[in-house]
Amino acid sequence: TFGMVSCVCIVRSIDVSSTKITYSLEDHSGQIEAHYWLEEGDSTKAPDIMLNHYVKLFGSVRTQGSQKMLMVFKMIAIMNSNEVCTHVLEVLNARYKSEEFASKG
Repeated sequence: TFGMVSCVCIVRSIDVSSTKITYSLEDHSGQIEAHYWLEEGDSTKAPDIMLNHYVKLFGSVRTQGSQKMLMVFKMIAIMNSNEVCTHVLEVLNARYKSEEFASKG
């Protein structure tokens, strides 16, 4: 399954290795692990992210074994709390639109 997602979440942990950065993320509905893969000699392109701060990420949902995870394409720090509210409203709107579409067949 290949699904593009946009998430707004809080970074709870960061683990940096030579090939990837692993983030533990929380969005008040649960936690998920996200991986940002580094290219050789490209550690300067890693996102500038701080613990316990909100971020917006774009990526795809993947399954490793029986566990879902996110492969991060882009991650940016959120500096304005209005972005969090806007994202929540976008999620609610998408849910209601999908329910409306499903009920119409």
